[in-house]
Amino acid sequence: MLNDIRYVGTEYGGFPVCMSMISDGDIIYDFGVGEDISFSEGVIAEKKCHVHLFDFTPQSIQWFKDKHSDRTDMTFHEYGLSDHDGELAVNHPKGSRRPAWLGFEHNETWPVKRLKSVMEELGHDHIDVLKLDIEGEEYKVIGDMFDDGIFPKQICLEFHQRFLGDKLNLHVDVVERLKKHYDILSVHQGIDVLWINKNVINDSE
Repeated sequence: MLNDIRYVGTEYGGFPVCMSMISDGDIIYDFGVGEDISFSEGVIAEKKCHVHLFDFTPQSIQWFKDKHSDRTDMTFHEYGLSDHDGELAVNHPKGSRRPAWLGFEHNETWPVKRLKSVMEELGHDHIDVLKLDIEGEEYKVIGDMFDDGIFPKQICLEFHQRFLGDKLNLHVDVVERLKKHYDILSVHQGIDVLWINKNVINDSE
């Protein structure tokens, strides 16, 4: 079951994932798509799944409308992910999407929701693949979703510890919490990490 782990997508937007664990009809969330949906496109090319894409940045929203609005195998949601429902102050110098709480100054606010809220709205009771490229919000989201009892089968996660500065303990704490429930199956360039739920691994043995 774990015999097809590979990098799917472009070098910019791709992630390692275990394709043999994905079945037709699986629930896939892709948070932080920017202007590159090659990861989701790669998965859909092989599996009959409907992918939910999420991004609050105006350039990403407009790009998807211009280039991919006719797709029926994807739904684009115009908000991001955090540990609360409401607004998130985000730093936007030169198009950056890095959260202000990492130490940057110029703020704008954009809509975000908790993962539990997203799942309830979409009518899902589990997630098979969760891709997170959310510019540092992963340090809030991981703990929040675990507290809610949400443990996806696969988490394709980009870490942003390089922006933490003297808050590196946030990275250490999140990694330790992940390791209680997940094993690392692949790492790409030191930041894109594939985590597989230990229960899934045990069931496949």
